[in-house]
Amino acid sequence: MTKNNKDLTQLAADYVRNYLLENQPSHFFFHNIAYAEELSISAEKIAVEANLPLAEKEQLVIAALFNNTGFAQDYENHAQASANIAKAWLESQNYPEEQVNIIHGLLSNAKEDAPQERLQKLFHDVLWA
Repeated sequence: MTKNNKDLTQLAADYVRNYLLENQPSHFFFHNIAYAEELSISAEKIAVEANLPLAEKEQLVIAALFNNTGFAQDYENHAQASANIAKAWLESQNYPEEQVNIIHGLLSNAKEDAPQERLQKLFHDVLWA
């Protein structure tokens, strides 16, 4: 977790908003900015309900924000593209490598039907809530 986790999640939200405005095809009516914001709100709620530590809450919210960014690069492999976009941005923010890897893993495995780890299960709930 960073010292200013609300600041980082807000920075992530701003980045994703700008990224989608600049890169998302105009014919995408579902995987858009509004949906990214809805996912982040769901992530916040689920994190509170699950009583997650702040670091995991931050990871869940950031993963939710970046979840659909990959559609702008590679529709078929959007999960991996989203993971790579998030990783590049997080590294540019000097986010700790271990936490970058956690978020990258959440996004890379977003299509799994039966996640095994707790945070992955919660992320699955965010996506399907």
